[in-house]
Amino acid sequence: MVKSGKNYSTLILRRFMIPGLIIILIFIPLGDFLFNSEFGFLLKDSLIKALLKVLLILLIFIASRIFLFEVSKAFNIEISTAAVKRITIYAVMPAIFSAIVTGLFPFLYLGGVFPWYGFYLAFVGINIFCEIPEEKRFYYFFVLFVGMFFSIMIFSFLLKRISFNLLY
Repeated sequence: MVKSGKNYSTLILRRFMIPGLIIILIFIPLGDFLFNSEFGFLLKDSLIKALLKVLLILLIFIASRIFLFEVSKAFNIEISTAAVKRITIYAVMPAIFSAIVTGLFPFLYLGGVFPWYGFYLAFVGINIFCEIPEEKRFYYFFVLFVGMFFSIMIFSFLLKRISFNLLY
């Protein structure tokens, strides 16, 4: 349940999201060091991979906040910026958890399940904080989730291209 409160979203950001991103920066090189014995441990590759993962999560967080606020404004749905911040933090947390687990254990791949759970958390959070008319509900969520999905794909593609250019 999303608690209400004046500074609760800042507390969530400080206590969960930022430490989660720092843990990702530590666990990806550690997981590569422990389990990547086929080609040896390359610190530069591992650090670039960790930084790009953190950058991807931050870009998704920022783009989701902007996109959620703008789509809500386009559909004339009242939502506060604090509610947008809470919803996006909760929606990004499964991606952070997935990055932590797959960073430490690179042979586990959790990327297929957790992003959909993040969309579900966003759906539940929007329904808690917003009153969406029934005739707009389908189109609102369709535009919102398709836009978020394509922005995630665009960021992933661009960061893969950047990492390829940095490494090779």
